Amino acid sequence: MLFRHFLLSALAALAASRPLDLFQVKLCNDPYYEGDCFDIQVNPARTGICTRLQGSLYYKQLSSISVGDEITCYAFEGDNCDGDSLPDIQAPGIDDLGSAGWDNRVRSVKCAM
Repeated sequence: MLFRHFLLSALAALAASRPLDLFQVKLCNDPYYEGDCFDIQVNPARTGICTRLQGSLYYKQLSSISVGDEITCYAFEGDNCDGDSLPDIQAPGIDDLGSAGWDNRVRSVKCAM
């Protein structure tokens, strides 16, 4: 019984010390993932956080969004992940937001696992 408790404690400590895998979403201001780009890191333990683009070079300038496996993103016309949205952006993403009528409209993004 004591050994089992020790083993479970050791496994719990190992799991707690292991870093979480972060998933990446790439936002670019030109179609086909060109131009200036930046990455959003999606933490599986804290998904659904709104990334506001206001005040950045990407505010109303996005033209492509690359999404990794296991992630779904939503692009919003509102500053706080509100207003009209482009839902269910999944892997591999949208290489030309203009083809969806969303070129240079995105003001905020929310991604979840």
